[in-house]
Amino acid sequence: MKILEEEGYELIDYLRKSKGKEKDNVSVRLLETMAIRLTERCSVKAVYASPFSNSMDETASRDLCEKSKSLVKRLNKVSGSVQGIFVYILSL
Repeated sequence: MKILEEEGYELIDYLRKSKGKEKDNVSVRLLETMAIRLTERCSVKAVYASPFSNSMDETASRDLCEKSKSLVKRLNKVSGSVQGIFVYILSL
């Protein structure tokens, strides 16, 4: 990964939390922990997250509901939702 950074690449990543029965606070804590680990261990510069989606959900339709948007806003180490990563990629 250091070689990629030295060559000028910026590492970004995407986290997805499956829909489950846990409370919102637990989901936020789990996603926050994953984001911290990515930034500290893998030198990821930006992390985007989907707080509750299944692997078979269409990526473009994730994080459009208000609940998802509000959970993403609570994540301190996350740059935005999957919708934000689309904006980021299109801006390159």
